[in-house]
Amino acid sequence: MKNALKWLWRGAFLAVLPLMFACGSDDDGGAAGVAYTGSQTEATITASNAKTLASEAYVGGSGGSSLNVLGAVQAGGTNAQGQSRTFSLAKTLKSAVSQIDVASVAGAAAYGAVESGGPIPGDCPVSPGSFSYSISVNETTYAFSGTLSFSAFCSGGTTMSGTVTFSGQLNSTLTSFLNFQMSFVSLTTTTGNDSFTTSGSLSFIVSSATETTITMDLKLRDNTTTEVVWISNFTMTVTDYGSYEEVNISGATSRLYHFTHGYVTISSPIPLRVYSGNEWPSSGELVVTGANNRKVKLTAISDTQYEIRIDLDGIDGYELGPATYDWADI
Repeated sequence: MKNALKWLWRGAFLAVLPLMFACGSDDDGGAAGVAYTGSQTEATITASNAKTLASEAYVGGSGGSSLNVLGAVQAGGTNAQGQSRTFSLAKTLKSAVSQIDVASVAGAAAYGAVESGGPIPGDCPVSPGSFSYSISVNETTYAFSGTLSFSAFCSGGTTMSGTVTFSGQLNSTLTSFLNFQMSFVSLTTTTGNDSFTTSGSLSFIVSSATETTITMDLKLRDNTTTEVVWISNFTMTVTDYGSYEEVNISGATSRLYHFTHGYVTISSPIPLRVYSGNEWPSSGELVVTGANNRKVKLTAISDTQYEIRIDLDGIDGYELGPATYDWADI
């Protein structure tokens, strides 16, 4: 079970990334807790906005309302610690889940009982807050469901309040996940001076000990600027090779809605490779497609630099670039 949690949450850190959430994906982009009210038209890629759209497709937005899809460090905005919001969200959830007594949960399954625990304090020395949980496992099908309730729960400097509903399927020996879903209507997270509220759902399918497919639908509101970023039906597969991880993004439905420019579709023709201990990818490609098949391609050339190429006529090939930039300035 611990190994399964390890792979799930390592995937979540990269996902986010994407997060992966089926809540409130209606036609107007609304959600019960956080509503996206920005542009819903397909973005027109130009020479002037191409770099912005490509870099923000990677980090998931900027200017204080970003959702870092792939777990890299957020640049700018109101986050004084410079940490990815998705990473803060995922690691805090992981910290809580890792404290659940899995043996007791598995034991309760044999009797069809509900296992509850808490309040369990966070690890922050000042104002640690707490969380409680309730989990039930069907002794015949091994399906599980439950809730996590956070009350200013603080872990690693990040504080979280709200309720998370989660469910999934255990294997027949009650030792690992076959799949796992989480959802929340209004989950507020604060790190340093940065506070944001997220609505959405997160779904994991564990293909093996090293491969996890993550699908997310998230709406994230910056609690200072009130701007919202929407990541819609974003699907990625994270494969762990020990010293590095590769992220492969499906471009069929994976969209990021930029408040001003509208939505772009995101894919990774060459998986993005991130080595352990690095913040940025060392190789791989991210292609952002907008209206009239215009594209911008972001290529990682090292863990310190990337380059941009732009296709403005919608015909195969990139007329502009390459132009090289530092990841640190993204």
